[in-house]
Parts: sequence; C-alpha cells; structure tokens
Amino acid sequence: MEKVYLLAAEPDHFQDIKKHLTESVDTLVSSFENINILTFKANDKQIEEIQKLTGVIAIEEDRSFNIDDPL
Repeated sequence: MEKVYLLAAEPDHFQDIKKHLTESVDTLVSSFENINILTFKANDKQIEEIQKLTGVIAIEEDRSFNIDDPL
C-alpha cells in the first residue's frame, strides 16, 4: 500500500532518491537554503530502498509538525 511521504534531503541524496522513484510516483519539489523538499507516494519496499541508498529516513506526510519547531 502506498503512503504519502515528505522528505528533506541535501541535493546529492535528493538526486539518488529521485532516480530511484518510479515514474508513476507523484513528486513535488521545492528548495530552501540548499535543502530539497520532496513529497511523493511510495510503498514500503520503495522506502526501504531509499533508506539503503541514502541513509535518509522518510517521514510520513500526515504527521503534524511545526516548521518553527527545532529539529
């Protein structure tokens, strides 16, 4: 089952991630101070592959967070 994820990554990781996603995956990209933000639909297998490639952990989009909160 696909879920929608939100991911913030440095440009190097972002390119690796984007190459790995299938063409059928919807993506929305924005950039903020050398960090790319990507939203995409993916299944668990795709998320595992992205994590193996980059070490980046994807965050489910439906989690509530405040942009002003410290990371």
